[in-house]
Amino acid sequence: MALWQLEELQGPQLLGFIRSIPIPDEFMGATLLPSKLVNQLEYEYVLGSGGSRAVMAHVMGWDSEAPIAGRRAPVPEQRVTGELPPIKRKARISEKEIIKFMQPRPGTSDQQDVLDYVFDLTTQLVDSVQARIEWLRMQAISQDVLTLDSEGVTFSVDFGIPVNQQYNVGADVALSTWWEDTANSNPVADLDYICNTYEAAHGFRPASMIADTTTRQVLLNNVNLRDLIRGAGAPAIRLSDDELNALFELYNLPTLRTYNVTLLEENHDGTLTSVRPFNRRKLVLLPPAGIDLGNLLVGPTAEAQGIPGIGYTTFAPGIAGRVYGRDEPPGEWIKIASTAFPTLPGAQFIVQATIRNDLT
Repeated sequence: MALWQLEELQGPQLLGFIRSIPIPDEFMGATLLPSKLVNQLEYEYVLGSGGSRAVMAHVMGWDSEAPIAGRRAPVPEQRVTGELPPIKRKARISEKEIIKFMQPRPGTSDQQDVLDYVFDLTTQLVDSVQARIEWLRMQAISQDVLTLDSEGVTFSVDFGIPVNQQYNVGADVALSTWWEDTANSNPVADLDYICNTYEAAHGFRPASMIADTTTRQVLLNNVNLRDLIRGAGAPAIRLSDDELNALFELYNLPTLRTYNVTLLEENHDGTLTSVRPFNRRKLVLLPPAGIDLGNLLVGPTAEAQGIPGIGYTTFAPGIAGRVYGRDEPPGEWIKIASTAFPTLPGAQFIVQATIRNDLT
């Protein structure tokens, strides 16, 4: 029996294993743009329609007819359409592993070792797909425009974060200066101005903010913040995380969430390049719980439909995989695939501040 014909690697069994592989703990994207399973590849939404708060119902007299809820015009009125792109990666099972499986040594665990090897390799491939999905999510959150140019696929998506909610700390006259200037910048005053402006526009303040670890270090070494906490003339020892968060709470500012994820991009020559999915120059302020920003739409794949036992009308969308034989080149393969793309109809509730000018 060929390896790919094993019961453990068929249809629902393999799919169940693949979908049980957890997202890495350090990935934050799923908490910001949770997955939403869809059964089609096309998506459409109105920019600015997400995150809407409830409108109060009318107090009525008994036996009177309730008024029909009106359709609130989205701001801005712009319809966004697109298609979920496929995300794929595959690996070849080595000839040595195939021989070990087909000709196991008596009294050894050769066949089980190969099966364990296949599951380990499958986990690596799923992690690769999850890494690309994390990149998509965090690019949508931290970039004005998500741009991709890879493997002949080129697209650019503007998620519509309002221009008046994109601040340039080093240039906006109402703000101080670049935060890496730890002696002269005033992050508390900058954040207070941004949050007050935001609250006047939306009726609530941002509840949390996300920054890279380099920005966190800059804040911990800021002179103005140190003086606010410890008093002028205090020893020049950097602040602790607890002191920094206590200061933000004191001034009714969002809590800081630090994001420190580096992913690997494989080049055509096989070399690897480190890539940060979150823009290190940005600070992103997010609304409180209950205000939805959007979702990561996860749709069907051809791979899932091709798995025995998974029919077109019954397959579950999401990450799917196959172990299968190939005639050319000879051997057996594992392929993992998903279709996924972030949508951000609640982009009008995101605030982006460019707070560093020394990073790319």
